[in-house]
Amino acid sequence: IYEDLLGLNFTKLENAEVWHDDVSMYQVDDWLSGDTLGYFYLDLHPRDGKFAHAAVFGLQLGSLGKDGTRDKAVRAMVCNFPRPTEDKPALLTHKQVKTFFHEFGHVMH
Repeated sequence: IYEDLLGLNFTKLENAEVWHDDVSMYQVDDWLSGDTLGYFYLDLHPRDGKFAHAAVFGLQLGSLGKDGTRDKAVRAMVCNFPRPTEDKPALLTHKQVKTFFHEFGHVMH
């Protein structure tokens, strides 16, 4: 949905350096220009010792320099949604879906 609304392309980066095996990292590119605008991490499932709420953390601000070079934004979305099992997908409640879209809006901002 966000890709279509904002004209972006999200690509999961395989073998990215992350802080836990459950975390995934994505690159955000502009559809038209192909320019990389930034990156985000998704840390979606609960585990011992993890932050217990949903939040987005800005790890690096994005900006455009006077010379036209871009510092790419990096965000981390941390939530505690149900984990899928081998037998069942992770089904989110309506409230959890709203939380996901709310927090992901911060990633895109």
